[in-house]
Amino acid sequence: MFDFLNKKKSSKAQAKAEMFFEKYTQRHNHSFSNKSTRLLITHALRKHIEKVLFTGVEAGHEFKEKKLLAVLHSNVDDPEKPSFDNPYQLVETKAGPMTSYLPPDLSSEIFDFGVSLSNSTADGAYVKYQVQLIMNELADRLGISVEMEMFTDIDLENI
Repeated sequence: MFDFLNKKKSSKAQAKAEMFFEKYTQRHNHSFSNKSTRLLITHALRKHIEKVLFTGVEAGHEFKEKKLLAVLHSNVDDPEKPSFDNPYQLVETKAGPMTSYLPPDLSSEIFDFGVSLSNSTADGAYVKYQVQLIMNELADRLGISVEMEMFTDIDLENI
């Protein structure tokens, strides 16, 4: 019974996160009075992006291991290439836990960057640059002119 209540609560938070994202990425909703809300969404998106990227890195490592097992053992099937289809993440902000929404196409693209990092098919500097471009575009869509620098304390070269 409590699981039902948690799912209902979670789906409301997800709907609210998506609604806020869609609402505040529209230019006519950029005002001084809601700047703090837009800034909070931008900070949550930064953490969201980091979580999705590292989920991709983990999935890429698992995929490599399963692929190796399939090569070594003829009775093991080839694994499916990892994919990501969850546009929601629960992130920690200074205001507390928050459900964040990132459109599925961007979530998938960032996840794929993580997978390519784990497979050494992409350079860490390239991935950092591409993800920074995505973050800059999202901040611009939210009317935030302050650059939200990604991975300031993380070296993507050694993942």
